[in-house]
Amino acid sequence: MDRANRYYAALSWGAYGDALGMICEGKSSAVLYRQNSGPVTALSAIPADSVNAGSPRGSLSDFFTLLTAMLQQMAADGSWGVEQAKAGALRWSKNVRYATQREPITQRGIKLLSGQQLPLTKQDRVACFNRSATSGGCAAGLAVALCHPGDSRLVDDIITAAQSTHPNLLSVTGAAAVGSALSAALATGSRLAAIQHGLAAAQNGYRQALGRLGQTVGCERLRPTAGPSLYRRIQLAVQLGNDCRGDLDRAVQQLGDYIGATQQVVDAVPAVFGCLCAATNARQAVQIAANLGDDSPTIAAITGLLAGAVWPQALPDTDSLTYIERENALDLLPLAEQLAHLAPLGPKEEI
Repeated sequence: MDRANRYYAALSWGAYGDALGMICEGKSSAVLYRQNSGPVTALSAIPADSVNAGSPRGSLSDFFTLLTAMLQQMAADGSWGVEQAKAGALRWSKNVRYATQREPITQRGIKLLSGQQLPLTKQDRVACFNRSATSGGCAAGLAVALCHPGDSRLVDDIITAAQSTHPNLLSVTGAAAVGSALSAALATGSRLAAIQHGLAAAQNGYRQALGRLGQTVGCERLRPTAGPSLYRRIQLAVQLGNDCRGDLDRAVQQLGDYIGATQQVVDAVPAVFGCLCAATNARQAVQIAANLGDDSPTIAAITGLLAGAVWPQALPDTDSLTYIERENALDLLPLAEQLAHLAPLGPKEEI
């Protein structure tokens, strides 16, 4: 499989998963199944009772539009790194198209990156800034991972990138897990390698981040966060997903019951790994993720990136992909080609 095609499949399924998740966001899987007489399996108009009501069919969330803005900056500069991720985030924040999309923690991080002085609040004084431990930091981490050689610096570079918008222990650990998994999937096309590298990064990334507590990237220091072990939560999600392999309905029920799909990184990142393990193809992977509901756009977008890299042979249907690209002013194929050319191919073996 040509590397550009694998990158294109990853970006295409990431976009499709995000758009499918926009239909389901904020609802429980039980409500989704009742309203649709089963799971949501294809793009449609966003319902009037959705948190995204009023958004056109094929709209993307702040997660994927921020990620693509960072990737476009890297492609334009012909180099990757934290500075390109920051520049892409700042450019994204100035686009009025995304003014209503910005997740509060991401918005706060970008304001600080732009040099704004924010007044101290009660949250700035607490020992553990738990409210900030969302999955939004995965965007910067995934952008770096897409262009990284996958060497021994990978986890450290992802942590640095994620800290620029989400400076807390759990968010950067989650970014390390999904970023390392994506890097492995792009290099090998192996689901097993992706899961193994993701688990290793969840464990080693947490240790590395612990050693960086109090250190500053951009304008904020890395802060501790209360929460369960991401490594253990991913292990559980992998087991649940493997037990449901190929059964969409059972996977949605099991992952929803035991893992959840909230915006918190300790739910969102394990859910991604569970969806990847439960699926037999990329389409099924994003369908499972979307039908978890809750913060489904982010979870389905990350799942789509990983699943597209693992199963690049089939793409979303042309009509849906064309609609998504037109609605969001994206052109994913040339972006994938630029990123594949930019990213050196690093060795990624099963571990």
